[in-house]
Amino acid sequence: MQYSISDQPESLVAKLQREALEFSARHSSAEIRVSEVQSSLVVMLSGSIDYPLSGDLQDLLSLMVGGCAGEKRIRINLQGVSYISSTGVGALTNTLIEAWKQKVDIIFCHIPPKIDFIIDVLGLRSFFPIENSSD
Repeated sequence: MQYSISDQPESLVAKLQREALEFSARHSSAEIRVSEVQSSLVVMLSGSIDYPLSGDLQDLLSLMVGGCAGEKRIRINLQGVSYISSTGVGALTNTLIEAWKQKVDIIFCHIPPKIDFIIDVLGLRSFFPIENSSD
């Protein structure tokens, strides 16, 4: 599904929270929550990030990157992720590349050991900006 921010007069964070709720309603195996902490957009992912939802995840994260261009930092908290497929890693990687193109700072934090191992095995440790804290 393609996401787009409507022309309704609501804040960026409120729009993204609505889109995240719709995503979570369509994909029972995963959940996305969005909040704002200081000048950062905090995205909390949980559940299984697998092939069936990777495209929707990438679309939603791209919407977030586009909405934050030049204004906010994005922190993607992976603490609740129990599984990630290669397409899930691809969605995160493509989002990171898009963020760089749009000059949006993006940081991954609270990565569970299993997910951290996958990032390491794929040789992406130096590619992914990783931080231990989401504040």
